[in-house]
Amino acid sequence: MILLCSRCSLTPKVCLLDSKFASLEELHLSSNSIKSLAINGEVKLIQGFHNLQLLNLERNELCDWNQIQQLSALPKLSKLILSGNLLKEIKDQVQAEEKKKELKEGSFGCPQGSFDNLKSILLDENLINDWVSINALNSFPSLTQLRINGNPLLQNPSSSPSPPVSSSAGAPSSYSYLVRNVIIAVLKKLTLINGSQIDLEEREEAEKVLLRYYNTVSLPASIVEQLGYSINSTSSTSKTQSTSLSSDILKIKIRNKLGAGDEIERSLPRSTPLAAIRQLCIRSFKIQTDTNFTLFCAERSTSAPSLKKKEMSHLIAMTDLTQPLSFYIWDDNFEIVVDF
Repeated sequence: MILLCSRCSLTPKVCLLDSKFASLEELHLSSNSIKSLAINGEVKLIQGFHNLQLLNLERNELCDWNQIQQLSALPKLSKLILSGNLLKEIKDQVQAEEKKKELKEGSFGCPQGSFDNLKSILLDENLINDWVSINALNSFPSLTQLRINGNPLLQNPSSSPSPPVSSSAGAPSSYSYLVRNVIIAVLKKLTLINGSQIDLEEREEAEKVLLRYYNTVSLPASIVEQLGYSINSTSSTSKTQSTSLSSDILKIKIRNKLGAGDEIERSLPRSTPLAAIRQLCIRSFKIQTDTNFTLFCAERSTSAPSLKKKEMSHLIAMTDLTQPLSFYIWDDNFEIVVDF
């Protein structure tokens, strides 16, 4: 049974209907300006609807994860839609369990669970801006699907938003691509992110991105190590990263995919602005100044003279020209590719 109550100006009093809808499997309460799930201090939603599998609370005004946590006691809940709310954090289920033992019941007078059967959570367009919240999703035992677009975490904090620069190969914009890959590496059980399937090749690539760029996206080293990644491992790219930081010069190959395979090599300070490298490419490859092209960085081992579309999708678009070279490239194992 499905109950559609979206855009009905409802309050949580809809929860009082639970005795009449004992077999309800889907409940849609989107766009109702709901600020709280509590009625007289209690989240009554979890006291009924024991067969509920999908709960849609999209585009409301929920801001307190403590109230969302109460929904964990819905025994069959497998999909929770929270997009378009005002949530700033996600709390670890282990901490929630410890708090439950202390309080013996939820802070709103209802017993708590652990979202045991929750497989999918949609958190687009909220206010999540910290990696502790992302890592907290590891404590959801069955979670394999996540939507997280439109949160501040995916926006480059060091520059104002700018329109994405597209390429003929369809490579993603740089910072959001980095964050997406780091999220995949952090959440090892994830199989679907933002509607896209995660295959083995992408997960392996994501782990490389995490080790190389965790500082760039402000992922705490403590979380990296907690997840079992060895920052100082000789088998990881991070060792090259740490040793090369002692040098202020990077030896970079720049390859022009627009022309006939032209390439140059330069020794450049780490602090070199990408805008200056763009001008270097225009002069060296005689590119017309009005040509719309993009700089990409890629590991040399994956940058063959003729890149396939799938390989290009793993390149990182260096779209923020206000950043220094070191924002995207850590060591001499990288090259820059010029392409549309």
